[in-house]
Formats: sequence, C-alpha cells, structure tokens
Amino acid sequence: MDTKKILDTLSDARDTYVVLLDEKWKSLSTSWIYELIQKQQNAAKKIIFIIGWPYGIDREILFPHVDAIYKLGDLILPHGLALMVLLEQIYRSWEIQKGTKYHHE
Repeated sequence: MDTKKILDTLSDARDTYVVLLDEKWKSLSTSWIYELIQKQQNAAKKIIFIIGWPYGIDREILFPHVDAIYKLGDLILPHGLALMVLLEQIYRSWEIQKGTKYHHE
C-alpha cells in the first residue's frame, strides 16, 4: 500500500486519532497505549495505527495527517510480526483497564 492509498483511507475516517509507527521515532510503551486508549474512548474517537512498510513512506505527505509518531522498539520486525506485537500491546492495555493480573509491573 502506498502513502496515497493511506491518505484515501484516512480521508474517509471520522473522529479518529492516527498513530504512525515508524522506526525513526521514539519508542512507545504499554502505559502510553493504555493512556491513549482511555483518552480516545473518553473523546469517543477511534484509533488508527499505521505500520510503515519496507520501502518507507512519504513522510512529507503523511506526517500532516497523523496525530502521533512512535516506533514499537529498536528491533526491525517483519510487518506481520509488528502487527502481532501491536495487537498484544492493545490487548494488554484492555487487560490493564479491566484490572486483571495479565499485565504486571
């Protein structure tokens, strides 16, 4: 998917908070994802995560359309694995919200 296709998708999205995952930015944390989910739920907004791809994105075009830019960590991951890591962190955030013992610090 190229950057213009992402923009087309974003142009159809309403009441959203867009997070771009890009290897050149600072790392996000489980607690940041938890706080993001809480804040956006309270604002009745959906969260869209965009995972960059092997050949990069057109930052000049995409950056004005995102609300936050982070990376999953210092490892370079295949995109399928990056998606799984992100989904695990979202699940973990929901478990924190429910007060279960799944996440323990």
